[in-house]
This record gives sequence, structure tokens and C-alpha cells, in this order.
Amino acid sequence: MTNECRREFFNQRADQWLDMCYKDAETGGYTRYDSEFERLFNLVSLTEGDHVLDLGCGSGVLVPHILKRIGCKGRVYEVDYAEKMIEANQCLHTDERITFLVSDILDLVLDPESCDLVICFACFPHLEHKVEAMKIISGIL
Repeated sequence: MTNECRREFFNQRADQWLDMCYKDAETGGYTRYDSEFERLFNLVSLTEGDHVLDLGCGSGVLVPHILKRIGCKGRVYEVDYAEKMIEANQCLHTDERITFLVSDILDLVLDPESCDLVICFACFPHLEHKVEAMKIISGIL
């Protein structure tokens, strides 16, 4: 599948993504995997003031977990190449600590060493040029 086909796949599903993948049938909230996310974030060394790149963020399922750990001086860069995913994410998350960027990793412009952590939750398999992506990610860290 080409990069453009993948982008279109995610754009077409952006408005329903959280409902399809993360909605808890009992609560109606997007908490289906909260215990797994808590376990994951307890293993990740996030501290107050950290800057986090959430690459392939989609509609932002990880945002609440990241924000509660980075404190008021931290920053989250929500980056996805599917503009409709970013639009859905922006509708749900209005916190001033979030910067939203529509970009492919190969075109991403962030200062070198500008982030303390990069998360590629469920997106790395979709990257077409993995080696180049890792070089860019390494520079951002």
C-alpha cells in the first residue's frame, strides 16, 4: 500500500477511529485500554516539563495519559500525516500544551534535540521509509 493510500485510509476513518478502536462498551468513554496505557506509561520515564512527540497520533488516544505526566511546563507534539486525524484530535483536545502538526515523518520540522521522548504507538508499521524515519526521530531526541 502506498503512502497516499494509507493516508486516505486513515482520513476516511478519522471521525469514527476512537469509536471503532477505543470505545468502552460499558462506559461509552474511550477507556477500553486505559489499564494497558497506564501500565505502559508507568514503564516510560516521563517527567514534569518533558516535551513529547506523539508520532502517528491519530485522533489522540494517548493525549490524556501524556498530559497528566508532563505537568504545566511540558509540551506534546501531536503529529499525523492524515489531516482528518489531526482535525478529530483538535476537536477533542484543546489544551494549550499541545501543538498539532500535519506532516509525514520525512517532512517533519522540529528542532534537533527538541523532544525528550518519541512515541510511535501503532504507527511504526505504517512508515514507508523506516530507516530514514529512525534517523529523523534520533535527531529530534
